[in-house]
Amino acid sequence: DDDEAYLVSCGVAPARVEEADCLLARGLFATLPGGPLAWDADDACDDVLAAAAARGLPLVVANPDLVRPDGRASPMPGRLMARYVTRF
Repeated sequence: DDDEAYLVSCGVAPARVEEADCLLARGLFATLPGGPLAWDADDACDDVLAAAAARGLPLVVANPDLVRPDGRASPMPGRLMARYVTRF
């Protein structure tokens, strides 16, 4: 819920991948102009990742966890990073 406020507090603003300088993997949502995109499956963000890779954008991972601390199987930023590095 606070992803956009977090970005603004860092002095940056969400941008479409076509205009972005990098990708930031911080949580379970992609904050995009027009609203967040929930990552509910491994391939949910593939369009964004493919477009970013085509532009050579770096992926900054603020939390490299692959699974939640409570062990629940939910997508974590580390899984997104692994997918970006291995698929794109």
